[in-house]
Amino acid sequence: AHRALLFPLIGLAWFWISNALVLIQLSRTFGPAFGGLAALLFVGVVAGLVLSERISDGFAEFGLVPVGAIGQVVFVLDLAFLSPESQFAGGVAEIAKLFETMSSWRVFFDLFALGVCGGFLLLPLYVQVQTRTKVLGRGRFVSLGVLLCAVALPIAGAVALALSRSVAVFAI
Repeated sequence: AHRALLFPLIGLAWFWISNALVLIQLSRTFGPAFGGLAALLFVGVVAGLVLSERISDGFAEFGLVPVGAIGQVVFVLDLAFLSPESQFAGGVAEIAKLFETMSSWRVFFDLFALGVCGGFLLLPLYVQVQTRTKVLGRGRFVSLGVLLCAVALPIAGAVALALSRSVAVFAI
């Protein structure tokens, strides 16, 4: 029974780590516009959670997990291969220019869709952790998930830092 919970915990850790890395890269790329873009990602996650609940009709629909995971990969890759015209120099005046290019709208769509796919991933995995554990042991499994994130996040950050020094992680 414990082995069946390992995969949902790894999936949850993967979500939080991958989205943290996206947020780090967005803050480096877009500077002052970062807050709005992070909010767009957050609104997408909330929309994905609501859609996930509606699609599953009150039941845990685990088929949404691969859809969410694949969707996240697709939209992160689309962000990575955006054209250089979406680069952001920074400054308040530049934020208005961010809305003028078509690739900027692609950034907005990709971030929102990335969030929606994250919602498709999160809800079924959390339901699986909660329904497959006994009430008395549930806290240990949630703590294990947090521990996985705490161990993996600095490693992922170090890898992202190393990659950003050798190659452009995002083209944007």
